[in-house]
Amino acid sequence: MRKAYEYSHLGGAEILQLRYPAVNAAIDEAIATATGNFRTKIGAEKTNAGQALYNPKAINNALAQRFRGLGFKELRRTVPPRVPGLDTSRIRAGSKQIDFAMD
Repeated sequence: MRKAYEYSHLGGAEILQLRYPAVNAAIDEAIATATGNFRTKIGAEKTNAGQALYNPKAINNALAQRFRGLGFKELRRTVPPRVPGLDTSRIRAGSKQIDFAMD
């Protein structure tokens, strides 16, 4: 697989390149080495009936396998609500999830 476009949300790509070059290189390696036949979904809509389309689940599985092989781990955290002067015991906690985290 190859990287066709990179979106830098809030300057994240620049931060990775300057401060964490090893992590940035590992990300590029995971993308470059993810292989497989990703066109396994057959289109059923009028505009793409019978065409082989990219299967998002197959792409995600290949990337997950490569990232985990390079030491990336999933990160999940529960974030309890905190509002000064308000009883938050009845408010459901939020959560934060990062699919692939390193360092």
